[in-house]
Parts: sequence; C-alpha cells; structure tokens
Amino acid sequence: MTNKELVSSIRNHINDGLKGAIPDVSYSARQLRDEAFLMRNRLIFETNAKIKLDINFFFNTIDSIPIEEMDMSTSPIIKSGICRSYIKIPKLFFISRVNPVEYIGIGPVSKNKSFTIYLDYSYKTHGSRFLTSRKPYVFIDTSITTKNYIIAYLFNIDRFKDLRYLSVRAIFENPFSISNDEDCCTDMEDVEFPAPGWMQDMIIEKLSWQYVNQYRKLNIPDYTITNTDLKG
Repeated sequence: MTNKELVSSIRNHINDGLKGAIPDVSYSARQLRDEAFLMRNRLIFETNAKIKLDINFFFNTIDSIPIEEMDMSTSPIIKSGICRSYIKIPKLFFISRVNPVEYIGIGPVSKNKSFTIYLDYSYKTHGSRFLTSRKPYVFIDTSITTKNYIIAYLFNIDRFKDLRYLSVRAIFENPFSISNDEDCCTDMEDVEFPAPGWMQDMIIEKLSWQYVNQYRKLNIPDYTITNTDLKG
C-alpha cells in the first residue's frame, strides 16, 4: 500500500476503535506518517534480530534533489578546489551488515549511472588512484546532521556542466523528513510505503491501538459517587 493509503488506514482504524467517541476529530497526516516510520524502524530492529529480512522492501528512491553550492575552502573535511557542490538527503537508517545507500546518480536508478559512494574516510584514497581519480564520487558525512538531513559531498562533477538534480535510492529513517521543512523533492504520497505487507499491517494495528488506548486512558468518565450509590 502507498504512504497515503497507510496513513488513511491508520486514521480509519482509530475512528473505528473509538466508535464515534470523538466527534469532529482530525489527525495530522504528517504526524501519523512520521510515527509510522518510527514504528517501522523499531520493527526492523526487533525482527532483524530474529529472522533475516529482505532489505529490498525498505529502500526509497527520491528524485529531483537539487545540487547546491557553497564555499568549502574552510571545511575540515573538504579541501578547496576539490569539491564545491553537495546535496541534502534524509538521515540514513542503518541495518546490521547492510549498505543503506544503493544509488546516487543522474536520472532513473541505474548502477551504470551511479557515482561511487563512500560512507567513511576511505573516500580520500579515491583521488590518489589512477583509475578512479577523475571519476565522480560522493562522500556522505553521517556524523554531521542539520535539521532532518545529512550532507552528501559531490566530487569531480565539473564535467557535468548542466547537471542540476540527482536521484538517490537508500534506506532512510524517514524519506519525508526533508519535505517537511523544504519543498525540494518529488511528491511521494503515492509511492509504496517502504516495508513488506505483513509489516505494514503490524504498523497499522500497533499505531491504531496506541491512539485508541491513549485516548481512553485520558478520557475516563468521571463517575461522581452519590449518597444513593453508597446505600446500594
């Protein structure tokens, strides 16, 4: 089911569980969606410790991420003249023994068009090797975060003079986290929620129960004891 359908299903289950106890109530789609991703990430950790998960279900593709430029001459990571461009991507979600980034490149996902991706400081050896020194590559600094995103530094892309946007396919904590703050990416409401069907069902069930249970606890009727009640 799509992201929009999953949120709608959670909302409907909550209304059914409360059986009209809350008239004219509305639930924020953004809040339900964000909580769904938090629940998904928790279930991945819990389930992956017991069985081997098919990680292909958890990848998202984000297209049309704008390439930005800034002065990196004073950066402790990037040397002046080597890298002048970067993109912002949502925070990555790490699963044991799994590379969370499959693709960063031009247009539709294709390994032939993907840049070489580094998640650690081994990127420094890329430029010193004869066969790779001039090829485009990306260093994702996962240790530094700003708001809801991390920075992916782009190297050797000067030959792509008209390049303005990139596509990224990865496992994200929440692929909507950037669009919550900046309208930079394509609309993903109608994209499949990144989890297998059985996990989608668990997310709907668990989140719906949490909302219903919390409301009932916070709205216990106040039964006033009268003299008649005491007399039986």
